[in-house]
Amino acid sequence: MTRERGSSSGELVILAPIMMMIVLLAFYVGRTTQTSAILQHVADVAAREASIATGQRASRVAIAASQRELTRNKVHCNKASVQVERISVQGTRGVLVHLTCRTSAKDLSLLPLVQSTLRVESMSVFDRYRAE
Repeated sequence: MTRERGSSSGELVILAPIMMMIVLLAFYVGRTTQTSAILQHVADVAAREASIATGQRASRVAIAASQRELTRNKVHCNKASVQVERISVQGTRGVLVHLTCRTSAKDLSLLPLVQSTLRVESMSVFDRYRAE
């Protein structure tokens, strides 16, 4: 019986860091998934607003809408890139917005060195009654 003395403290010393890393990983994956969903919403809003803009204003409108939505949703990007292209698929014209965001770990104070680049895109057809 004296051989098992202190074994539970040894197990705790070994398992506590592993459990903490699992919790931090789950937290990081959850925050990344949430940020990705918000970025998809931002791209959707930018594409919709670009689709109702006229002419060459579509690109400027999409960039302004994406910046406004990023601020509104409190997404912190070290570097955000918005690219807008006009497309035509089987006679249907539309706009395709590519949004790239290098997320900062500003919200993840326990993981300050982790950064990831998230890319989303959204397409919206031109509103024939409002756009060119």
